Amino acid sequence: MLDAIEKLLILQDRDRRIRRLKGELSHVAPERHLFQTRAAGAQASLEQAKTTVRQTESDRKALELEVEGKKQLIARYANQQLQTRKNEEYRALTHEIDTCKAEIFKIEDQEIALMEQAEAAQQEVARFTQAANEARNLMEDQLTQLAAREQNLKRELAELETNREELAAAVDETARARYERLVRSKGENVVVGVQHGVCGGCHMRLPPQLRSNARPNRNSYPAAIADGFCTTLPTWIWLSASEPAGEPLPYGFAWYIFILISEGWRIASGASRGRKVRTPEGAMPRNLQRRR
Repeated sequence: MLDAIEKLLILQDRDRRIRRLKGELSHVAPERHLFQTRAAGAQASLEQAKTTVRQTESDRKALELEVEGKKQLIARYANQQLQTRKNEEYRALTHEIDTCKAEIFKIEDQEIALMEQAEAAQQEVARFTQAANEARNLMEDQLTQLAAREQNLKRELAELETNREELAAAVDETARARYERLVRSKGENVVVGVQHGVCGGCHMRLPPQLRSNARPNRNSYPAAIADGFCTTLPTWIWLSASEPAGEPLPYGFAWYIFILISEGWRIASGASRGRKVRTPEGAMPRNLQRRR
């Protein structure tokens, strides 16, 4: 392997680790917010249940006061009955007393219903209290773990970024500029290897000409790092010393592609007949499929 490729691979590995740590750090704040939101929601449910209990108790006390008022009316009407001497007034007061007793009976039914509601509300308070405590304990535990995890990630990230510039400075300036441009625009798979004739970036079998161009050449640096074959991700590819490069095509790879396209064929290299492979247009069942 060329020294330049080895330095690029070291730099790429460092950048991948830095990017992974930054990604993990970016997830810490949302996870912290998630646990805080869950705990706040459980506490809000508990407060709502307590409010229901207080309102039910307030309604029940209001009914008790209303019953007491009706009882006072009955006592006053009974006292007036003792003082009156007219039958009409006596019967009218008796009617008022009966009316108050009927209203008291209805109010007492309402009190019984409110007492049942208060009992159910108290059960809800107990259930929400337990849920809120569990959510709060979970939040506190998770926040502690997240804080420790965040601190460790920041420390590891700082260590990786310390000598990243030194690793970048060791790479050829032209190659480094192109590498960094591709990393910013396309992602982390910029320098990939070839195993058994298959590109490590797009996982498609490479044509012989490109495999030959990517073979390490101590006398020609550009021939050792060639333009990638990937259709979805521009990459640099390199071949190990044990990887067969294949024979160059007589008129070059570009001419080979031109002939196939002009004849209306799609490329699906490296597949036996009936076996699907990945292509720019999707999976195909054979090596070359004529367009319809």
